[in-house]
Amino acid sequence: MERALNVELLTEALGPERARLPSPEDLAQLLAEAEIALVTESDEISEDLLATGWYLHAIGSASARLELYPLDRQRRAHQVAAHVFDLSLNREDSESPDRLAMVFAAQLSYLRGGLAPNAIAVYRQSEVPDVEVLSPPGERSLALGCMLLALDRRRLFPVLQQMQGAADAISQDLVSPLRDSHYAAAEYVRTGIWHLLVHLTYGQAERLESARGAFLRALDAAASQGDLDSRWVAAHLLDVGDELSSASVWSIVPPELGQAPARAMTLGDPPVLSLWPPQVELLTTGSSSPLLPSTKRLVVSFPTSAGKTLLAQLFVLAHLASNPESKVCFVTPTHSLGREVLQSLRQRLNTMSIRAEDDGPLGLTAPTHPNARLRTMTPEKLASRLRIDPDGFLDEFGLVIVDEAHLISDGDRGWSLEATLTFLHALEQIDARAPRLILLSAALGNRAHIQQWIDPGSAPLESVHSDWRGPRRLHSVYTTGATDWEDVPAASKRGLPRQRATLHGQLHVRTGNGTPTVLTFAEPVGSLVLKLDRKANKFVRDGANSTRLRDLAVPLIHHLGKFGPVLTITSTKAEARRLGGSIAEAIEPAVGAGTMALADLIQTRTGDAELVAMVRKGVAFHHASLPDDILAEIETAMRAGDLQHIAATTGLIEGVNLPVHSVVIANTGYYGDGGKWVTSVDAADLVNAVGRAGRATKETEGWVVLVDNVANDATFDRFTGAGDALDVHSTLGRDEVLSALAEFELRLAEGEDVVLEATSPSIEEFLTYVWFLADALARLGRAATIGEITTVLDASLAWSECDAPTRQRWVAVTEQALDAYNNADGLTRAQWARSGLRIPVARALDEMVGELVADIGTAGDARDASETLELLVGSGRLERIIALDRRPPVFRARYNSSRLHALPVDQAQLLQDWVAGRSLEDLATGHLIAVTDENFRYEQLSEYTSRMFEHHLPWVFGTLIAWTNERLSNEVLSPQVPAYVRYGIDSAAGLQLMADGVRSRRLASTVADRFHVLGGEQELLPWLRSLNWVEWGSRFDATPSEIADLLNVAHTADTRVAARILDREKVSIEYHQVETPDEEQTVLRLRHIDGTSPAQIGVWDGDTLLGHIRGENQNDIELVLGIGLPLDIETSGGGVLTIELVNIEDDSQTNEQLDLGVGAPDSSRLVVEVPTQNDAAAGNESNAAERADEGTDDDWI
Repeated sequence: MERALNVELLTEALGPERARLPSPEDLAQLLAEAEIALVTESDEISEDLLATGWYLHAIGSASARLELYPLDRQRRAHQVAAHVFDLSLNREDSESPDRLAMVFAAQLSYLRGGLAPNAIAVYRQSEVPDVEVLSPPGERSLALGCMLLALDRRRLFPVLQQMQGAADAISQDLVSPLRDSHYAAAEYVRTGIWHLLVHLTYGQAERLESARGAFLRALDAAASQGDLDSRWVAAHLLDVGDELSSASVWSIVPPELGQAPARAMTLGDPPVLSLWPPQVELLTTGSSSPLLPSTKRLVVSFPTSAGKTLLAQLFVLAHLASNPESKVCFVTPTHSLGREVLQSLRQRLNTMSIRAEDDGPLGLTAPTHPNARLRTMTPEKLASRLRIDPDGFLDEFGLVIVDEAHLISDGDRGWSLEATLTFLHALEQIDARAPRLILLSAALGNRAHIQQWIDPGSAPLESVHSDWRGPRRLHSVYTTGATDWEDVPAASKRGLPRQRATLHGQLHVRTGNGTPTVLTFAEPVGSLVLKLDRKANKFVRDGANSTRLRDLAVPLIHHLGKFGPVLTITSTKAEARRLGGSIAEAIEPAVGAGTMALADLIQTRTGDAELVAMVRKGVAFHHASLPDDILAEIETAMRAGDLQHIAATTGLIEGVNLPVHSVVIANTGYYGDGGKWVTSVDAADLVNAVGRAGRATKETEGWVVLVDNVANDATFDRFTGAGDALDVHSTLGRDEVLSALAEFELRLAEGEDVVLEATSPSIEEFLTYVWFLADALARLGRAATIGEITTVLDASLAWSECDAPTRQRWVAVTEQALDAYNNADGLTRAQWARSGLRIPVARALDEMVGELVADIGTAGDARDASETLELLVGSGRLERIIALDRRPPVFRARYNSSRLHALPVDQAQLLQDWVAGRSLEDLATGHLIAVTDENFRYEQLSEYTSRMFEHHLPWVFGTLIAWTNERLSNEVLSPQVPAYVRYGIDSAAGLQLMADGVRSRRLASTVADRFHVLGGEQELLPWLRSLNWVEWGSRFDATPSEIADLLNVAHTADTRVAARILDREKVSIEYHQVETPDEEQTVLRLRHIDGTSPAQIGVWDGDTLLGHIRGENQNDIELVLGIGLPLDIETSGGGVLTIELVNIEDDSQTNEQLDLGVGAPDSSRLVVEVPTQNDAAAGNESNAAERADEGTDDDWI
């Protein structure tokens, strides 16, 4: 917002000719007042502001050929005009006759102002009407123009096809085409839009020429000179078509990569027909395209909502197209973000017949399908893959993309990520198979420093930074002001005197470079009570009688909810729950089917009554202790509009895209043990959170509110990470790590063998890394010497930041670790190095392996999964394994209970019940009945199952099983146990479903039970595909998101259905037939069936439903339908369809090439009418054109 209201930029837009125009300062004030009016729900907007908007729109629209204005000024004028129109549309009556023209003008100005996502957002927020061939011609052209500028191909292609058929029928009835009537200009606009859309979809250059010709003819159509709106639309599209074409993926992707990457972007979902300015700049600047394999390193620093994720998709597609044998490893910090990456790429990769998969949890080996060439994983899983088989990793992956790379600075996970990147970086000098490396981040303050670190030296380094962002962000700070103070006498002689004040919420809104505007809530938001502290002789806050701090922000959150979904970030999981409850308290229950279905699901899965009550009011909390499938359901519900509020911890802002209008940072930390302040939302978190407000293509503006005690310049600077707040540095240089290093050196000097003993976590992690390097280098054919290892360490960020004496200290530690490695026997050092466990932990497990070998005895008979699990947890080993966690979880009776007073829980039986598939509700009532607070009971259980069953135990069990079997030279212990524990499932069929992507334990168990009832030799997936997938809902009681999981599992990418259809093949597929088709062949259609979720695709003969697309082909057919192009669909019965894409090249009616020869309009004389002097009566460009036709003086060109 500061940029949008910047006086210097407004001065550039207004230019020197300002007669009867507001000054730049006045214009900034008018815009600020309009923004404030939006926040306060006022419907007023200045007529002077609106007139200035139309004037600037005209300035920006002047033909570049006339050279009337500098191009930078025209772009700036468009940005300001779009802002004005956008503000007006938020208030404009939806029935206003001029509204459609303003929507088109706003879209056009956003697009030509370099803010393309906002053009799409304006369209989505407006109600652009459906139009038919005989709709009023001007309205028709405006509506089609709006659809085109939003690149809404799914809606536009069918509308254009319907219009073409209707126009043909009318022309036959009238014996003359519509182009000879007053519809002439509108008809040429329709034809031009068709050609331009086909050009952007398929990259055919001749279509762009045909589009130009059609728009020129619309301008000069003699029969419709009075259709000013159609001619106005045509004039604009004539110029904007070239701009869209130059930014299309067909123009950007290097031809040597072939058509596959561009086609995947334009035909995938959502379609990407034109790139945004920073994306174009990155991909076109430099001597060669960074999409080519020659670019070995790339650092991309884009703000959130600037198109960073879409760029990553394009790099994935380009790499897969350039090397058919290579795969891509996409690293995300959370599983939630990984799921989102997978979902967004699957639709694109389907066009290339490539499968995308998650690499599975840490400690487990995920199944690999033959055509799976993209795998998502967390940084920890990437490190594990490199430890286990570095040679195999290099053979498999040619590109590694790391999202949220600024997490190198994270105190808990930073060194692990840096260490892994260091190894990959160093491989450039060690192994010819070293993969390409791309780092992505929205929060890299010291970009040049990171670029210098990652520079390979021998290969090109590309880097780009952009501050560009589509949606505006309104920054504000929320405080409270105390009024009406009164003294409260002590209630007794020993009582304390008190003072009470009424608190009013104050929203400090920064709309420009000046002093923030303060908006005060009319109604009180709470009260503040102070009590006398006799020792200090001063009044202090009386927390028991004052309004709870979290409740003070609830009126603000409710107000923001009127404008769209709100994401509120808080510091702890407990606070997220409490804040969610406070938000829901004053809200009436929702009545939406999706909301009720989510509430019922949570009730069934978790029994969390408090969360269920919140969801029924459109509110939820979100944190890592909730089960993965419940988190996914909450995220899906927010995207679908079934939830209006989410109170969450910072995990939800690490890259996950949720379409929210406002983000509230309720607090940035909490007081931990000993009253020490713990920061939970650091500078990078805050910048990421800010970026969640106003998602690109969904909103043109997002509101961000920081709840704080003061609202000064320093507070507002936190929104942008001013200074060095966003700088990324190695954690090895932190004071606390160097202190731990000094303690390690002291113990070493005293003669202790500290390499194998427990020290600080940071030192243990470094020692473990040295062991990994020694082992990995040896397996890659290098010598495991101190020289080779320090060569790798030289490639670290830490080494580039530390001074020479500090580096030497770390080298001395490296030598000690290497000596310990060389002194261990071959099997031990290999096992320890490849496990990723800290050396003291590995040593403890090695002792347990000796116990297991002794317990197994000499018989060595193979154990099944249940016997293996029983053996692993026996003899007190489970308790010792749990104790190896850095902070083992304990169960407490109450929130404020000490960890020292843990409840006695039979953890071995709890584990057995978990693996047996018992629900969280059953586990809670069966093992934690002593916890009387049901909400706290479920919260503790969710956190325990997440930390222990889904992460710690599978990893440790997998290590124990592998080491024991290696020691015995036989597979005695079942290697499936870690997977059974991780997924909480007890059948092979259920395990297969979970490993393939089903997130719900209940669903996997239910499907597996139904399958086992069948018996026989039938395989699971063919049986699942044979069912009508709508029956999945009834048979398995599956929710929409669970059905979506089953669709991904059932999808058979190897049949290449979508890719073959797009390649113009005639493809036959089976469908579930419910009605017998007529013997006479009729025109069949594929369209969604109302009331199904996910939307099921039906086979229709008119209004008769013949059947349903099978689950294995749903995703492919959904992709094809999303393109909007016509299909030839036939069936001869027997439940088989043949589908073929209509060849639009053969359609002479809709695809005629326009003759631009003799008699064609002269494009050099066709310009948009532009005012050279300000006119007080300026309304919109259509009116301006009308005045020009009537004849005026020299005020208009």
